[in-house]
Amino acid sequence: MVRKDEATRFAPRDLGAWGLRLLALGALLLGGCRAPSARTESFHLDVPPEATVFAVDIRNFNGSVELRANSRREDVRIESRLIVDGKIKDPLRQALVDDVALHAAVEEEDGRAVLRIAADSPRAERQDHFLDLYVEVPRIDGVMIENRGGDVVVVNGSGSTRVNNIGGAIEIRTSRPMTEPVTLTNVDGNIYYQVPPGSTGLLDLETLEGECAVKDLVGDTSQTYGTRKVQSSKVGSGDNPVVCRTNRGDIRVWIREDPVALTRVWKKTPPDFRDQLFLKGSRRYTRNLPEDHPEVQARRRMEPEDSVHH
Repeated sequence: MVRKDEATRFAPRDLGAWGLRLLALGALLLGGCRAPSARTESFHLDVPPEATVFAVDIRNFNGSVELRANSRREDVRIESRLIVDGKIKDPLRQALVDDVALHAAVEEEDGRAVLRIAADSPRAERQDHFLDLYVEVPRIDGVMIENRGGDVVVVNGSGSTRVNNIGGAIEIRTSRPMTEPVTLTNVDGNIYYQVPPGSTGLLDLETLEGECAVKDLVGDTSQTYGTRKVQSSKVGSGDNPVVCRTNRGDIRVWIREDPVALTRVWKKTPPDFRDQLFLKGSRRYTRNLPEDHPEVQARRRMEPEDSVHH
C-alpha cells in the first residue's frame, strides 16, 4: 500500500511539478548479505530542455547510492530497492514498507536545473532496512550527497562536489576534468578519487586509521608532502581545494587516462596490525596529525602540562 503525502502529491510524469513520489517494496536479508529485492521500481523524470547546468542533490537515510552521467540519456532514470532485515516480522515489517518514502523532483530556474532526491524513513535509526538507489542522468555539473549504510559511487560527474557518507566507501570516477572544490568525508569507509588529465586542485588527504596514497600517472602533481596517514599535493595550476577525510579507511587518489575504467568489486581494506598500536596511549592522537588538528588539541587539553612537553 502506497503511503500518501497529503501536503504534496506527484505523478510519475507530472510536468508541472517536475516530480514524483514513489514507494519501493522490500526483500529479505539472507546470510547477512543484501539479497535481491522482491521488486525493483524504476521511474523517469523529464529534464527541462533549456537547462544548461544540471546538478544533483541526494539524501538517503540508509543504503547505497550509485549516480551516473550518461550523455545518451535525455531524461532522469531512478531505480530503488528497499531491503528489510529478514528477522523483522509483520506487522512491523509491513509498517517499514509502508512508511519508507522516496521523493524526487527536478527544479529549474534561469537555465539551471537541480535533481533533488530525498529518501526518508520514520524508523531510520533502527538500521534494519536499507534503500539502495541507482540514478542515471544526462550530465552532472555539481553533486551533493548525504548517505549512510552503504557505498556512494559517482561516475562521470563534474563541478563542485560534496559527499558525506557513513559506513561505506566513497568512489568518484570521472572522465571530465575536475577544477572546482571537492569535499569527501567518510566514517568507517575508504575514499577513492579518480580524475583525468586537466584536473586541478590542492589535495588535502587525511585518515586516522588507514593509508593515503596519490598515484599520478600523467605528471600533473607537485609540492607533495606525505606520511602514511597524511598527504598533500598540488594538481595542475588550479587552487581549488580537494579535501578527503576518513576516521578509518584508506584514501586513494589516481590521476590517469581513462579513470572511469579503474573499478573494484571489493571496496573494503583488510585490517592492518599497525592500526592497533598505541590505541590506548597518548601517541594515538598525535601520530601523523597536524598540530592544529582537533584531535591533537583535544588531547592536549586533557593531558597535564608536563606530559605535553616531555
